[in-house]
Amino acid sequence: MMEPALISSPFCSSVYEDVPDNYLIDYTLGGPFIYTGIVGLDASGNVAFNYQYDELDFCGTAWNAIQIHWEDLRLE
Repeated sequence: MMEPALISSPFCSSVYEDVPDNYLIDYTLGGPFIYTGIVGLDASGNVAFNYQYDELDFCGTAWNAIQIHWEDLRLE
């Protein structure tokens, strides 16, 4: 029996569609420079925000994007 081939990818990422054609994307890029990026796209494909920060542990901080709705936030 043959062993399965090792598949390796320098990316950990996810995409979340909140409402039609509005996306939250996050990704971690491995290699000599490790960072995480978070990008928001509106329905027209325009970048609403694009944020990058240093990653201390490959895929250890961000890999599963989930949008948080702040309009329902209540501070007491």
